[in-house]
Amino acid sequence: MASMTENPTTAAAGLRDLRDAVDAYRTCELATMSRSGVPITWPAVCTVSPAADRIILTTSISFPQKAFNIRRDPRVALLFSDPTGTGRTDLPQILVRGTATCPQEIHTGTQGMTEYWRRLAGRQPSSRGYVANALGRWLFDWYYMRLVITVTPLEVIRTPRDAPAGPMTAPRIGRSEDGAFARLCRELPGFSSAVLATAAVDEPPVLRRVRLHADRSAGGFMIQGGRDLAAGPASLLLHRHDDLLSNQRQLGVLGALAKPEDRWLFRPDRLLPNMFPDNPIEMMRTLYRARGSAARYLERRGLERPAIDWAAHRACEVAA
Repeated sequence: MASMTENPTTAAAGLRDLRDAVDAYRTCELATMSRSGVPITWPAVCTVSPAADRIILTTSISFPQKAFNIRRDPRVALLFSDPTGTGRTDLPQILVRGTATCPQEIHTGTQGMTEYWRRLAGRQPSSRGYVANALGRWLFDWYYMRLVITVTPLEVIRTPRDAPAGPMTAPRIGRSEDGAFARLCRELPGFSSAVLATAAVDEPPVLRRVRLHADRSAGGFMIQGGRDLAAGPASLLLHRHDDLLSNQRQLGVLGALAKPEDRWLFRPDRLLPNMFPDNPIEMMRTLYRARGSAARYLERRGLERPAIDWAAHRACEVAA
């Protein structure tokens, strides 16, 4: 990947040219920089600003790590690469590299974000149930306590999207085998590709859609599809969803890239917590942990639990 050569004005023009494609994608992948200098990637939903010169995202205060990372290091990247739910086969793959801001203000309504919430309610119908009754509003109030992330593009890169491929494969792993390599091997057959994140010094991250081939003897995964790679810290994101942004599965992996014997190899170090457990009991535990995380976020800042503007969110759902 060449070094950054575009400026915000040129990049904004590129974003405007590709707005139709960006708007079509149901999700994207967002990478921020960790304290140790590793780009970490999450799936995200975004909108393009009215002037088409910024990209707007949010994160709940229950999961504020993206916000913390951006406030410490503004370098970010977004990859639009998974067309699931769009009904289109003509979408290019779009990489946006730039910087981001995330103010401290907690948004509990829809003011200034109406299009974002309307789009989310329309594309993810299951989320409408969060405000349907008193129990849902109590259990999911943290979901509506949002920090707003604004991305200023510095570089917008369009490339052809690879043809769909079948599930990735991995060697059979015994039940007694544990560790990041074994756990990732068990997950691979559930995905057709992964997003690899790397970052050069003082540069925004680079995200690439790749396929993985497990190499048990090397304790890592050969990278197929990556270009212009460099050895060093890296991460992987495996994520999938259906056409209605349900049945989600997410797996984040931290590790390092190396190049033994003229091949690129990702060696996993540790897995990040799964945000979409498929076990109902674990899902309930995740929801309660999210409520607790929101409470701690507020307590550490001396804030009361804010009231949610349920009427505004309901209006967005009706409009959707």
